[in-house]
Amino acid sequence: MWIQETRIGFNDHTLCEVALPIALGEDGAYSTGLNCANVYVLSERADGTLETTEIPLPELTHLTLREQAGELLADFSEQGQLVYARCIWDPQGQEN
Repeated sequence: MWIQETRIGFNDHTLCEVALPIALGEDGAYSTGLNCANVYVLSERADGTLETTEIPLPELTHLTLREQAGELLADFSEQGQLVYARCIWDPQGQEN
């Protein structure tokens, strides 16, 4: 998983734009709405740019991040269930 101020990515293909810039509050938590899609590379053009296709993920709508023992716990709401994934907070926007 990688986290930047206005988007996150995980599972090799999933990219999400966040409704609120990512910043932990004083309580060590952050919550926002998501707009997510699976993005796949179809080909590389002659000029080096990539041709991609996006498949929207309407069921992935919310994210809550909580700090726990120096790491972040990410809770994704998917069809009423929570999926937990450990991630590394990187305020500089570098992938980890």
